[in-house]
Amino acid sequence: MRREDVRELYDQEYAELYNERFLLGEAYKQTTEYEISLLQELLRPAESWLDVACGTGYILSQFPRVRRVGLDLSPAMIDVARRENPDVNFVLGDFLDNRPEWRGRWDLVSCMWQAYTYVDTTHDVFRLVENLAAWTSEGGACFLPICDMEVLCGHEIPFSRWLDTLDGTLQIDAVVWSCLEPSGRKHVNLIAPHRDLFVREFEKYFCEVTLLNYPHTNGDAVGSRPRALIAKGRSSEPCHVSQHEAPKPVGLQDVQ
Repeated sequence: MRREDVRELYDQEYAELYNERFLLGEAYKQTTEYEISLLQELLRPAESWLDVACGTGYILSQFPRVRRVGLDLSPAMIDVARRENPDVNFVLGDFLDNRPEWRGRWDLVSCMWQAYTYVDTTHDVFRLVENLAAWTSEGGACFLPICDMEVLCGHEIPFSRWLDTLDGTLQIDAVVWSCLEPSGRKHVNLIAPHRDLFVREFEKYFCEVTLLNYPHTNGDAVGSRPRALIAKGRSSEPCHVSQHEAPKPVGLQDVQ
């Protein structure tokens, strides 16, 4: 989607209703609470936090003792976020833009609510991952809930497989999807990269990459965000990924 389309979609009316509908509503509340518990563990050693595509700032508002900055493309979302977080610095801008002044600055960098799906290509997703890594401090962490293509499609999708009829390998990088709301709002041509592709990209920048399966079972809801990726230890060397099933929301010590 174009930047102008995203700003038009996330207007003042949408921003005012966003928390109750997508964060605290019946289909999403359990996921939101679980993600807050994960962030609480990640923030214990952190002194600074950048929330990329921060939306209404609801998640930021849950941690008033941390030095926080929010970045978002929508002026309406930023307006709501500033109203709810008068002590937080909010920046209106695009997460694909290079910001050298943020390099290595944040102990925790998060990008919530599948915001990356609004970019146009997998290359743009890689640009975002590069930015998230660049903005993370040495010894810091990056937290990215992901939109899993297998949830969207309702069945398992292999990342790659050998094709007997061709001299090569088929790799499923991403699926493109749209969400057409009853209200008439349209989220069109959203991109969901395969989770294994995400892992590969984060391994370029971090020495510890964990793919986390959420413990609750509302995976039928597209927005339930059933998985997240946690990356630590910025590194130029490839690293090992560990995948954990159903961690308990009592602390990240259960998933390391």
